[in-house]
Amino acid sequence: MLIILAAVGAYAWWHRPDSEAEGVAAASSANCPLEGVPALREVSLKRLGRLREGIAARRIFGADLDPYEQGMVSPAFAWSDQEPSMQPLVGSEGVVPAGYEIRWWAPSGHDVAADVLLFEDADIARDFFDRAVDTRCREAATTASASYPTGGVDLEWRNPYGYMQQDLFLVRGPRVYRFSVVRPQDKGVPDAGRRKEGFRLVNSLGAPVEAPRYQPDPGSAA
Repeated sequence: MLIILAAVGAYAWWHRPDSEAEGVAAASSANCPLEGVPALREVSLKRLGRLREGIAARRIFGADLDPYEQGMVSPAFAWSDQEPSMQPLVGSEGVVPAGYEIRWWAPSGHDVAADVLLFEDADIARDFFDRAVDTRCREAATTASASYPTGGVDLEWRNPYGYMQQDLFLVRGPRVYRFSVVRPQDKGVPDAGRRKEGFRLVNSLGAPVEAPRYQPDPGSAA
């Protein structure tokens, strides 16, 4: 797995298609929570591998599923829904920004994504979390406290591609997690049944984060 990650880790997180970059720029208007968004901690590829394992298919779905896309993401993904980056870039000291995303087609047919971001400390992670669940700079956005996991926030919004999606955001010490679901080829505003279905799915995917292994770990970047 680490060999694969070494290859994946050779890809940058800042590169985005032009359409996504435009979405981020649009979100950077006055009073937008994206202004001054905090940077990620830089970590070794080994540490990135451990973070990735925390959002692996077996951990989340309880079964092995092949992702159709995965890679590194910047904090701006929360507003742009950017795809994982694939442009080569590794720091001179062999470290990379600690943001990773995996995307699957769920057994239910939904397009599902799981993200983990590691910040320098819990206060910075909380700052990002509060920004990420803000409804400003989002179209048709609403939020509510998640029934589970503890402390989660359910966010529904229309992403830059025109699709309504349901997100669950969680903060756990210096880490922020997002679990996201989109119904394929459905750009209409979801009715109560579809909305409930989407949030039930993302909330269940976030449930494993409650486990002790996901509690704050202020150790080194190694």
